[in-house]
Amino acid sequence: MKQKRILLLIESMAAGGAQTQILQLGKFLSTLGYSTTYMTHFDDQFHESAADNVICVPRGRKVNTLCFILRYLSAIKSRNFDLVIAYGATCSVIAEIAKMILGIPVIVSERNLSEKGGIGPFLRRLGHLVADRLVVNSQAQLEFLKNNYGWLDPILIRNSVPDKVSDLGRGLDKPRNDRKVRILGVGKYAPQKNINFLIEIANLLKSKYPQVEFRMDWYGDKTGEEKIEYFNLLNVAIDANGLTETFFLHPAIADISMAYSGSNIFVLPSLFEGTPNVALEAMSFGLPIVLTDVSDNRYLVNHGVNGFISQLNDPDSFADYIYSISHWDQRRLDAGAETSGRILKHLFGPGNLGKFEKLVVDILK
Repeated sequence: MKQKRILLLIESMAAGGAQTQILQLGKFLSTLGYSTTYMTHFDDQFHESAADNVICVPRGRKVNTLCFILRYLSAIKSRNFDLVIAYGATCSVIAEIAKMILGIPVIVSERNLSEKGGIGPFLRRLGHLVADRLVVNSQAQLEFLKNNYGWLDPILIRNSVPDKVSDLGRGLDKPRNDRKVRILGVGKYAPQKNINFLIEIANLLKSKYPQVEFRMDWYGDKTGEEKIEYFNLLNVAIDANGLTETFFLHPAIADISMAYSGSNIFVLPSLFEGTPNVALEAMSFGLPIVLTDVSDNRYLVNHGVNGFISQLNDPDSFADYIYSISHWDQRRLDAGAETSGRILKHLFGPGNLGKFEKLVVDILK
């Protein structure tokens, strides 16, 4: 029997939760006997393990949208794929056009819940009618689409915790050579992640709780030309608030587990999310977490047990939650880690990959 060829479409292989999830899915499908290939249009190769299996269809600065789409269609057609799985808005549009023109079955996945209205989001959701399956990774996204775009029939498949950080508790009982509380944030350098809000929180911690020594580290992605302005604004804010010895911005690192295992508290003040992969990773290390109350974040937190949920635009509460966790004893930290472990096992285990397998089998049989 001919080996089925599956294309996994995503805008880049940069550092990010969607990239981690699509790589995990590709590897899983490969173990089932499928031939898997990744295709991108930004040449950001952070994940070296996939380097030999990534095709880049560069858009270029001066290429118009039609030519860009035609390039993609040509690349897809020439390789005779049996199925396309697309993550993200742009890639979903390309996959749906490929379905209409080339007749290739497609599964599209929406990853972030953004409730913006307008003609653009409406047309994008209208295009999903072409797809064979529409997947979302959060309950909030599922409900939003059903309530606002009744013609869609989305399927909820949650993220799976990556194997490389699934050793629950590796972050506990960390030896510390100083008394600083080490606070970690991870996510791309983009307004969505609300990093400027975290700078405000760091300033509040310094003024409200001067007796607590803390260090705050944020690990992002590449600060390319389109992000350098935002990155520079963050550095200006850090300097203006006198936080240059307290708040540190870093690029992505190959082994992010080192950052988790060297930290005491994980924070993510996002304005919107789907299900934040980095929060799941932090939980797998037993770190207490403080998240804003967006999308499915409340499914990750047993408030006051393994962390806290904070309302958007409430920096005082967010800072107070961090301060509270900094005084948890080891017994309470262990209890929180056990709670995180149960949440991960119940909602974010490998069974979610099995749900994707079922979709693929149903479409290709």
